Amino acid sequence: MVEEKKWWDLPCRPHKGIEQHCLDLVIAPFGAGYKVFMSSNLTVKGLRVKDSPQSNFIFDGCQNVHVESLHITTPILSPSTDGIHIENTNGDDCISIGSGCYDVDIRNLTCGPGSHGTSIASLGNHNSRACVHNITVRDSVIRAANNSARIKTWQGGSGAITNIKNIHFFF
Repeated sequence: MVEEKKWWDLPCRPHKGIEQHCLDLVIAPFGAGYKVFMSSNLTVKGLRVKDSPQSNFIFDGCQNVHVESLHITTPILSPSTDGIHIENTNGDDCISIGSGCYDVDIRNLTCGPGSHGTSIASLGNHNSRACVHNITVRDSVIRAANNSARIKTWQGGSGAITNIKNIHFFF
């Protein structure tokens, strides 16, 4: 069993060689804390997660997901340990929203410390088209972060980000 800290201390995932090129794909020892794939009408409530080696929760291709009262703890310098990552429908990001997400309503979120609060992230990777629509974040607290909200895109990509509304953060 590989300790999370040893995983986080690797210089690159995939692992970098002497000339700083990525050589071998290093797989996380435990992956995401929880990954839910192609599910609907789901409620996740009252869970506690500590020190996941990658994203704590991933919702991929899901519809009508209600997440409430989660307690996620990760050291401030842990790399790429998104609290909640949603994609293809619904130390790093507290919540990251990927390509294909729409009709996302985030309320009463409290997170930090960490690098970023809520991110619409990694859109247009490998010159792809990426779209995100109808994202609402309200009544949320972001503590000790470099960003409260951000949009991150890749050069060469295309797409649209529309109807981002009611963004209210308290620091």
